[in-house]
Amino acid sequence: MHIQIRHSLILLLAALLAFLGCKKEEVAVKAIEIVRSELHAGPNGGVCTAVFKAKGAVEVDVNADWCEAEIKGDTLEVLCLPNRSISERTAVITLSCMGESTHLALNQDGQYASLMNIPENVTIGCGDVRLQYDITTNVSVSVKTDGSSWIRAGVSSNMVMVTVSANPEMDARDCEVTFATSSKEVVMKIHQKGRFVLDCNAPVVFPKRGGEFSCEFYSAEPYTITSTGEWVKVSVEGDVLHICADEDPKLDPASATLVITTESGYSRSIDVSQKLLPADYVGPFDFCFRSSWEGDDKMYEYAVDAVWDEETGQIVFDLVSYVLRFDFDETDGQLYLSPQRAYVSRTQPYDTWLGIIGTAMLADGSPDPSMIWTNPTVTDWTNYYKEGASFDKSHRVLFKWEEGGLSKMVMTHCAESDFAIYKGREQGGRWYDEYGNPDYKVEDCYGFRLGLHHVYYNSMEDERIDPHYMAFNHFPDEYRVDEHVSMYGPITLVRK
Repeated sequence: MHIQIRHSLILLLAALLAFLGCKKEEVAVKAIEIVRSELHAGPNGGVCTAVFKAKGAVEVDVNADWCEAEIKGDTLEVLCLPNRSISERTAVITLSCMGESTHLALNQDGQYASLMNIPENVTIGCGDVRLQYDITTNVSVSVKTDGSSWIRAGVSSNMVMVTVSANPEMDARDCEVTFATSSKEVVMKIHQKGRFVLDCNAPVVFPKRGGEFSCEFYSAEPYTITSTGEWVKVSVEGDVLHICADEDPKLDPASATLVITTESGYSRSIDVSQKLLPADYVGPFDFCFRSSWEGDDKMYEYAVDAVWDEETGQIVFDLVSYVLRFDFDETDGQLYLSPQRAYVSRTQPYDTWLGIIGTAMLADGSPDPSMIWTNPTVTDWTNYYKEGASFDKSHRVLFKWEEGGLSKMVMTHCAESDFAIYKGREQGGRWYDEYGNPDYKVEDCYGFRLGLHHVYYNSMEDERIDPHYMAFNHFPDEYRVDEHVSMYGPITLVRK
């Protein structure tokens, strides 16, 4: 019986060995096996590798044209070209041996460089200065200067640095530094101040009401400031130069020159002047005038705000129901009533008209006699300015400040003219103007007339209102036909 059991164990062991031998043959070693893979390239490209084991010759294939693969012994070497884009890219590499294949993924980073912290324009003082700015990049950053010997620049992994040496000169100087990758570039323009700084390159002009001008000023040396005019006041606070002028009651232009001189003899000058400017006319006024009809000498007064219309070169007085515009003459700083006529209604007689402003002329340059009384003895050919007519500017109505201050402005005689104003006469219930008729001459008048027709209507929807001209006038919400005020002069503007 023991002999029988032993025989059975021998048969069992033989069967087990036969089974294990068959299993080992089924898991035979592969023809090619990857040991280590480092197939990841940076944006600048280069060589990356993978190590493998193979039973025979190995062939390699790549599905991308931006890399090349080569087998060296048991090593796969892949040469990657630089990636100029900001996007990551991937290629598939196939290794084949004895009919078997295996696939490897190759990844290459896109370019990334954040140079936003580097400013395009930098202004620095005259001393030694070091500038540095943080950057973030996965590609190399190159740096170059414009060749200036007084500046140095460099780049580290996360920072750019610029060193500027002290400026020994009085005047400022400039240079450029360029930081670049293969796909982007930042140019830094550096302005280094000199040992003398005066940020004033144009003449300083003050209105007669006075004012203040300030600019940057710095001197590394002791200095002196002189002025040719006592009316100019100068002070320095820190790195700021203040130039002031008080209100000048003398209306004639004034001028002066400031000279700043350093201890070593370096100097700069500033031209300063004071004259009538639009700023002298803006602000709140009382607009006063009288009607000088015989027996009807009435005073009128409006509170107005004068503003400067830079686009048209005019001072505008808003009288609520109409607007008066005065031309500002830069040559003399004076105001002249601008020829203007602003219709409100489609039907006469209710319109707002402004002006005997001067002389309307015919095409040949002679006065237009259409509104002149037909009397052969009349030599005063002054006429109303009419819309669309040629206008002789020598007959503008002038507004001038009274000598000795800027508190009161009055209307003067028309320039180069002293013609009288004539009232109208009634005929058949209507008034007719008799210009040039001595029987209707209005005494004690300046040589102008300014007619103001106050027009009120019941509503904005009234058909008598011409919407085309409404832009020239603005009114309350409710209107009525109220009165016709004729202004003959004088007119006075009193500053509040």
